[in-house]
Parts: sequence; C-alpha cells; structure tokens
Amino acid sequence: MFMIIIGVITFAFGLYDYKNPNSKWLRFLKRTPIDASHASETKSGGAMGMGTGLVLILIGFVSRLMSYI
Repeated sequence: MFMIIIGVITFAFGLYDYKNPNSKWLRFLKRTPIDASHASETKSGGAMGMGTGLVLILIGFVSRLMSYI
C-alpha cells in the first residue's frame, strides 16, 4: 500500500513538472536560478518522474497480489 501511495505522489509531481516546466515552485525545489530557462531538461525530468511513479504503482499492485497467493 505504501508503494502505491508513493507512486501516486511521484506521478503527480512528474505530471505537474511536465505540464508547468518553468513554475516558481519547481525552480525553488530544483535550486534553479530565476533567470535560467531549461524547459527541455525539465520536461524530460517530468517524463522520468511519471515513469518512476508508474513503476512504483505497479510494484505496489504486484506486492498486494502476491500477498493473496
């Protein structure tokens, strides 16, 4: 259950990063300077975050299914 929750949170942050690559909140978390614009790098980071979230969700589902077997 914990892996599913962490996966959903990671997927949500990745989706937000992909949709809003230049948001002030994400720049603060990534420690990016205000005048720098790296939209292409952050879009790939958002896609990797969504992929990681999906993997964590799948691991959580498999571990839940294995407990029933």
